[in-house]
Amino acid sequence: DLQPSPMPAWLKVSLLSGLSYVLWRALRRFKAVAIPDLSAKFEVRAGFDVGSGATKMQVAWYDKTMKSVHEVLYNQQIEALYSHDLASGANGMLSPEMMSKGAKILADFARIARAHGCHDDKLRGVATAVFRKAANGRGFLTQIRTKTGIALKCIEQDLEGEIGFRTGQSLAATNDVLVWDSGGGSFQISGYEADGRVRMFGGALGSSIVTEMAVRQQGLDFAKIQTPNPMTRAQAEM
Repeated sequence: DLQPSPMPAWLKVSLLSGLSYVLWRALRRFKAVAIPDLSAKFEVRAGFDVGSGATKMQVAWYDKTMKSVHEVLYNQQIEALYSHDLASGANGMLSPEMMSKGAKILADFARIARAHGCHDDKLRGVATAVFRKAANGRGFLTQIRTKTGIALKCIEQDLEGEIGFRTGQSLAATNDVLVWDSGGGSFQISGYEADGRVRMFGGALGSSIVTEMAVRQQGLDFAKIQTPNPMTRAQAEM
């Protein structure tokens, strides 16, 4: 068999010198190109929706120039039945057990958001109906800010309805839309008026409230039994 002859030393030196020169020229050109500062255009934000029946978080690259989400990095929803808990008690307050469970969910979410590069000043969100009703609802949100760094604002129903409308509008990609947002503690129906303003009709009925009413309508204690099933059609129509 023929064996390849070894490469002469002078050829090795020539090739290495040539490659070094090409690499040096490439680096000089690379250094001459200005690398844009992406932090001026993009930042990681985490948005929270702490509702009456579930807690949601979305982490995304936010385009500060376009004022829109560039890329979603994480999106999750976890059941947290605050309205059920409030209705089960007799003092108009969220129970310590429910607040502990809710705080753990939010603390876990905050850790995930930070792992995606979100800074504490970009951990923001809203809290809805049950926190307007519970005597200790706003106090709980203050505790969450202290424990997790998440800034949560308890919003009124008008703003809740408008946020729901804007969400539905973006999903439908049209202004000619009527949005029904039904949560655990309230609902909103919203749409455009002829003058271009958003008009909202809302009420203090949500899935948790209706469930409580159906259970009590059967003469049952909602603190012990939190489902009306099985339920006859006649009972449902009363």
